[in-house]
Amino acid sequence: MNFITCLRDRGLEAAISMGLYAGLASILALTASAQAVRPNIWQQHGLEAFASGEAMGISISPDGLLRLAPELKRVATLDAERIWSLEEGPDGIIYAGTGDAGKVFKVDAAGQSEILFDSPEIAIHALAMGPDGHLYAGTAPDGLIYKIDLEGRATTLTHTGEHYVWDLAFGAEGQLFAATGEGGKVLSIPASGEAEVLYDPPDRHVMTLEAGPGRLYAGTSGAGRIYAIDLDGETRLLGEVDQKEVTDLVAASDGHLYASALAHVREDGGPPITSVLYRIDRRGAVHSVWEDEETTIFDLIAERRGSLMAAASKPAQFLRFDPSGDPTSLVQFEEHNPSRLLQSSKGIIYAGMAQAGQLWRLESGHRSEGHFDSSVEDFLLHSRWGHLSWRAEIPGGTEIAFQTRSGNSAEPDETWSQWSPQLARSGMPIDSPAARFLQYRALLMSSDENKTPVLKEVTISGQQTNIRPEILKLETYPYRHSPGGANNSNQQAAGSNPGQAQPPRRAPPQPKSLRLVRWQAQDPNGDELTYSLYLRSVGQKQWKLAKEGLTQTSVIWDTETMPEGPTLIRLVASDRPDNPDRDALESERISQPFPIDNSPPVIVLRSGGEGGTKIEVEIEDSITPVRKAQYTIDYGERVHQIAPADGVFDSRVETAHFTLTDLPPGEHVIAVQAWDQLDNIGAQHLILHAK
Repeated sequence: MNFITCLRDRGLEAAISMGLYAGLASILALTASAQAVRPNIWQQHGLEAFASGEAMGISISPDGLLRLAPELKRVATLDAERIWSLEEGPDGIIYAGTGDAGKVFKVDAAGQSEILFDSPEIAIHALAMGPDGHLYAGTAPDGLIYKIDLEGRATTLTHTGEHYVWDLAFGAEGQLFAATGEGGKVLSIPASGEAEVLYDPPDRHVMTLEAGPGRLYAGTSGAGRIYAIDLDGETRLLGEVDQKEVTDLVAASDGHLYASALAHVREDGGPPITSVLYRIDRRGAVHSVWEDEETTIFDLIAERRGSLMAAASKPAQFLRFDPSGDPTSLVQFEEHNPSRLLQSSKGIIYAGMAQAGQLWRLESGHRSEGHFDSSVEDFLLHSRWGHLSWRAEIPGGTEIAFQTRSGNSAEPDETWSQWSPQLARSGMPIDSPAARFLQYRALLMSSDENKTPVLKEVTISGQQTNIRPEILKLETYPYRHSPGGANNSNQQAAGSNPGQAQPPRRAPPQPKSLRLVRWQAQDPNGDELTYSLYLRSVGQKQWKLAKEGLTQTSVIWDTETMPEGPTLIRLVASDRPDNPDRDALESERISQPFPIDNSPPVIVLRSGGEGGTKIEVEIEDSITPVRKAQYTIDYGERVHQIAPADGVFDSRVETAHFTLTDLPPGEHVIAVQAWDQLDNIGAQHLILHAK
C-alpha cells in the first residue's frame, strides 16, 4: 500500500543516511517484542511506609519493624479535667497536679486515689518533691507556690508576682528554683519563701528547668531560647531555636542535654505545628536530631536505659528515641493524648492525660494482641487482587494474620467491603472484591508477654482491569521537508580524504506525493500499544488494510500509485502486546476526508484581440482547487503572476486572461504554469506572432 518501504526504491535510503528525514529510522521499526502481562506490586517495608498507617498496640521501630507494643494499664481515673504535672513520693505514691480545679491527687500502688490538696487556683502546673519530705506545687493564674506535707496540710511558700509557675526543680544543694510566665523569670526560693530573681530573660515565659551540678538550664517561650545559668548568677545563651517554644529540657545519661520545641498553635488554620528534638552537647552546641511536621511532643523523660521517652500527639503515643535521635512509635493511645510523663524510682513509666484525668502505667511485658492498619493504596484503576505475602519472625507462641478490604473511594467508608476473613499463611489469595483501592490489616498475637512476632515486609499484587486505549488525535497532511534544515549539512563522503574539503551534498528530489500520517494515543493501564492503518476512498464500502503491527506514532506514505480522490484513514490501536488475546482491547478513529491528488492541473490557452496579444486561460484540476498561476515570455527569467477572473483562486476550475504589451515583432513563446492545492504543477504554452 505504498507505506514507507516503497520509498526505498526512490532513494529514501540515501535520504535517511544523510539525516534528511529526522527520526525516520525509528519509523521503519514495525514491531516490538511483546511484554508479558505484569501485575501491579504494592510492597511496604521500612519506617516511612509503615509510619503512614495506624498502629494500635503495635510498636514501629526506626528500622521499620512491627512488634507488639508494651502493655498499657490504666491505673486511676481522677475527678479532674486534665493532668498537668506528676511527681513520686515515698513508698511509690504518685502525686498528680490537675486542672481545671487546681487539685493535687495522690494515687497508691493499687490505683486508689484521693485528693491531697484542693487549692483555690485553676491549675497545678508543677510538682516537685523536696529533700525535706514536702511536696511543692506551682500554680496558675496567681503564680503561687505551695508547700504541702504528705497529710495534705498546705502553706503558701511564696507569691511569685507572676501569673504562671510552669516548672519547679531542686538543685543538688536542696535549693528550690521556679520557672514563671508573664513575665518570664527564673526564681531562687529559699526555705523562708522570699523569692529572688536568679535570671530575668526578655522572654514572656520560662517553660522548663533542668538542674545540674552547679548549674541550671532554662527553656523559654516567645523566642524559643535555651539558657545555661550558673548558680552564682552568670548566664549564657546556648541557642535560639527556630520554634517559638521550648517545651521541655532533660539531662540524659549520655551527658547531653535534650530539648523539645514546638511552634505555637495556629488559630487561623495555618501550617501544622512543627515539633523538633534538639541535642545540646557538652560544649553547648545545639543541633536538631529529629523533627516532624504533625507530631507534637509535650513532655520528655530520660530513661535509665539511655533512651528518651516522649509524650506526643498526632497520633497520641509514646515515642522512644535512641541516642541517635531515631524514634520508635512505642505504644499508641486510643482516645486521649498523654501530656505528662514520670519515671518512678523503680524505672516505671507513668503518663497523665491532657483531656481526661486518667493516669496510665507502661508495663514491662508485651500486649497479647495488636493490629496495624496500612495506608490506603491506589491501584489507579479497577483491579482484581492476587496474593498477599509477608516476611516475619514468628517465635513459638506467637502468630501473624492479615485481613484486607477494598473500595472505590480514597478513604474507607460505608461503601467499602468488610474486612475479609483472616489470611493465616503468607502467599494466600486476597478475598476482597475487585476495586480501585485496597487496605490491609496486620494482626499480631502472642500468648507469652515476653515474646512478640516481628513483621518486616508486606507484598500485595493486583491486576488492573483492562481499559480500552484512547486515540486522542489522528491527522494527515502533505510531507514537505525543508532543504535548509539542520540535517542538510556538509557531510564527509565515505572513503574520502579527511583532510580534503568536500562539496555539500544535495538532497535527492522529494516526491510531491508524500504524506505524513501521525497520531496520539494513550492507554489507561500504561500498556504498550500497536497500531494498524486502513484506507478507503469516499464511496467505497470496505476498508483495506494498509499496515499493521506499527509501534511508532507516525508514518510517511507515498500516494503516487493510489487512486485519486477524497480518501479516509482508519487507525486501530490495540493493547495486545501487554494482554492475553482474550483480554486485549482495541479502539479506532477515522480521519477527516483528505484528497489524494498527484495529477497536475490542465491548462487551455487561447489568443485573441488585436494582434492576438490577449490570452484567455482556462485551468481545471480533477481533485483539488487551483491555487496559483503564472506565465513567462520566451523562456525569460521574469515571472508574471496571473489574476483569476473572479478575484480568488479557490476552485477546481478557474478562468483568467492577460494582455501582452510591447512585444517586438516576430515569434514568441508564452508559457503558463498552474499549481493545485498539493503543489502539482501543470504547464502549457502558446506560440504567437507579434506584428
